[in-house]
Amino acid sequence: MSMPQNLYIRDVRLPLIGNPSQFYAYNHKALKTMYRVNIGGQPIPPEHDTGMLRFWSGDEDYLRGASTAIHPSKVKISYSPGVPAYTAPVKVYSTARTLIPLGDTTQGNMSWSFLVSSGFCYLVRFHFCEITRGIAQNGRVFQVYINNATAEDHADIMKWSSMPGRPVYRDYIINSSSSRDAPETGMKYLEITIRSNVSRSFYNQGIVNGLEIFKLPGSTGNFGGLYPFGFSTSRSSLQNNWTTFRIFLLIICGIPALISLCLCIAYIPPGWFSFFSRCRNKSLKPCGPHWENVISLTKIKSATNNFSDAVLIGTGGFGKVYKGWLDGEVSAVAIKRADSSSHQGLHEFQTEISLLSKLRHRHLVSLIGHCFEKKEMILIYNLMARGTLREHLYNTKNPPLPWKKRLKICVGAARGLHYLHTGSKQIVIHRDVKSSNILLDKRWEAKVSDFGLSKLGPDAMNQYDMHVSTKVKGSIGYLDPEYYRCLKLTAKSDVYSFGVVLFEVLCAKPAIVPANGNEDGPQSLAEWALKCYHSGMLDQIVDPYLQGKIDPGCFKTFTDVAVKCLAETGRERPSMGDALWNLELALQQQSRADGEKLCGPANKILAGDSSILAAHQLYNSDKNIGAEFSEIIHPSAR
Repeated sequence: MSMPQNLYIRDVRLPLIGNPSQFYAYNHKALKTMYRVNIGGQPIPPEHDTGMLRFWSGDEDYLRGASTAIHPSKVKISYSPGVPAYTAPVKVYSTARTLIPLGDTTQGNMSWSFLVSSGFCYLVRFHFCEITRGIAQNGRVFQVYINNATAEDHADIMKWSSMPGRPVYRDYIINSSSSRDAPETGMKYLEITIRSNVSRSFYNQGIVNGLEIFKLPGSTGNFGGLYPFGFSTSRSSLQNNWTTFRIFLLIICGIPALISLCLCIAYIPPGWFSFFSRCRNKSLKPCGPHWENVISLTKIKSATNNFSDAVLIGTGGFGKVYKGWLDGEVSAVAIKRADSSSHQGLHEFQTEISLLSKLRHRHLVSLIGHCFEKKEMILIYNLMARGTLREHLYNTKNPPLPWKKRLKICVGAARGLHYLHTGSKQIVIHRDVKSSNILLDKRWEAKVSDFGLSKLGPDAMNQYDMHVSTKVKGSIGYLDPEYYRCLKLTAKSDVYSFGVVLFEVLCAKPAIVPANGNEDGPQSLAEWALKCYHSGMLDQIVDPYLQGKIDPGCFKTFTDVAVKCLAETGRERPSMGDALWNLELALQQQSRADGEKLCGPANKILAGDSSILAAHQLYNSDKNIGAEFSEIIHPSAR
């Protein structure tokens, strides 16, 4: 398709970052798009571009370090003759990312890292737009750095644009040879940094709306690197020739081996193939990020009678859920179909597939397959016959759940979350733990579901000391207050949400309690429960159905851990492993009170090992030493 003249390359001289000379960007040069990012906003699909079919990704995968805030536009976007409407979509200029103010004595910065090939020059385009009213010239001044070299020492958007809501852009050229090495040989990191000067004004915090990075051809006029196979430029010519020879030798020797393998496969008895097929279908093999268990839209329509309302079993933020039967399957499946009128679910759809194709646990939902056809985004799961936990607690026609069954459900959900936090080298933060995302199968086993908002966190060994800086997502009533205020997401954010679920289970009330006659408005269940706990009146808000049915020791263990989960900061909260340990103890205390025979390790804790029980009681009684006893009574290798 035709590109508007002078859109990216003009016959002008551009600043060459880190060099006093300038770069003459001829209009006839070709460009290769490397990155096109909507800073602080959602991905923009090609059909929502300005007619040029460009895809704008989100920036969360490239953001590094400091705490940032996302701001929607408070003014109308109005293009100027110097920046026509096709430069970038309105959605790019309607959102921005800024630094959270750090105080008068602290200088902050936000940065992004992009992997590029070494030995090339890159055109970096910044998209700016002042989206806050009432800011005059010199009202917001900040610095722009590329690979730690100054691009703008006094960036003033209002000076460039003269009014809020008017987009501007700035272009710079950077030579990637000056950037730091990446782990991959022959690659470099290109680092973009926005730095705010020390100021008493909030609006001096840096701001950026969009970013584009293009690769310029090398001196020979092409985009191919000098070392296409990843050979390091520091190796000698002899070493490179020897490596090339070894690759050549491997190929020559491999061809006969491949032919022999094909001949062997050709003579495998036909019955063996059905055997391999049965083994593959029955085994829960680990699946990688390129998992391709695709189910055709035709089969899904047949399974749901063309998405008939007669088989509709639920509706959520992602879309509608149907009950169906796939061809050749005896058991029913749950088919979750995204709302086709919205593009907000694309990232959630991809995240769900990416995570669940690699995770396997008894207390996580199992993803059977997916469909991405004709703009449909569909996920297929094993059907959970009992529905959601919420459907059995309040606003329901289902009979009340017995206390012990509620305890077992809480233990199962905690096991699933504990696996997410510790089951792999890099932890998974669910980010949307709530009673409607805990499903129940026909045996009342809990399954954690809905991973669309999940984020990969830091290394599991440092999961509680590090955080992920990201915009706030989740459900009202379950949000970790520390995450909401500081945009620092940790595994302890899931612990807080789970604490809210524990009080939902105990009180049979929603996370946001509707106002009654004596209240000004709805209130948070977490705040209400904490207030009642500290005033000694928690028993008054317990589900009336449970009155007199909970063992006092079990009640204390359960409520103590629920309260600890709702601590104001993550450092004060227990790990999910500690919460699980306490819930298992509460379950055993209830079983003991009911006169049931105890067996297994829990029986030793209650009946035979008083020292461990004493350590547990000490842990519950002093939150200041909880972390230390956590390592003793509940090692991470559990």
